[in-house]
Amino acid sequence: MAHYLQPCCCNEDDKRASVEDANRFIEYVRISLQDKIEKFDEFIQVMTDYKERRIGVNVAAGTLKDLFKDHPELQVGLNMFLPAKYRIDVPQIASFLSDDDQES
Repeated sequence: MAHYLQPCCCNEDDKRASVEDANRFIEYVRISLQDKIEKFDEFIQVMTDYKERRIGVNVAAGTLKDLFKDHPELQVGLNMFLPAKYRIDVPQIASFLSDDDQES
């Protein structure tokens, strides 16, 4: 499998994402978008354009944020590969987590 995501960016815990992490995320995106193959194809195209340096991280992050707008779990997963200043704020997940905390 081609390595579209660069595991050089750090996640919130300052741990480097591995190539294995990138491959798992790509597979997770494929499964999550299995009924929307055009969206998966667009994801692969963005990753290819980024890898080939046709677009920068800011364009890739913005495009994928929009592409994954109905999939906050994919936005959260993408954050593992993004530098801190490009990470996507995912309010749906934050709201879900705070609701979960209140039930405990």
